[in-house]
Amino acid sequence: MDTANDLLYLIRLLDDEDPAVKPVVRKRLSEWGGDVSQDLAALGIEMDARGKKQLSRLLAPGRRAALRDEWLVPTGGMMSLADDWESFENTLRQISDFLHDGITLRPSLPDSLDLLADELHEDLPAPTAEELRRWFFHKASFKGVDNNADAAVNYDLCHVMDTHRGNPTSLACLFMLLGHRTGAR
Repeated sequence: MDTANDLLYLIRLLDDEDPAVKPVVRKRLSEWGGDVSQDLAALGIEMDARGKKQLSRLLAPGRRAALRDEWLVPTGGMMSLADDWESFENTLRQISDFLHDGITLRPSLPDSLDLLADELHEDLPAPTAEELRRWFFHKASFKGVDNNADAAVNYDLCHVMDTHRGNPTSLACLFMLLGHRTGAR
């Protein structure tokens, strides 16, 4: 992996029109594994929306490679994960990491779930499933998205926790993970 200071120079080269520069920038950015958010924050680099979109697009192959390298397929398929919540959460974390833009700074899925569970425990120390449902959809105001429910961002559980908006799949996964984490019965 390159150093954070190298990133500063690579970002400056994003708009370089020299055809020999673009493949080098793409290759060097691929060495970050698809996520430069920590380095951008450490360097205090601010980018406009166009630059962020371009950088995220160039980082996408690194996120795909990271997902491919980390993804574990259980021998018995998803059914073999029946009571393996750790593996289930890890699988969803990998998907969220893949769907992340690689630029914005945010907590990991486990950290975000811990924060949400702590917030729930402040109101309900030992929630039932019904109490969790009411808290999740009413007090915490998680809601379904109005349009474009199948957009990739609506499957990114970290994004869904940030915006409190998701599609039925992401909301159900969050509800299950939160229920398991809090021992809802």
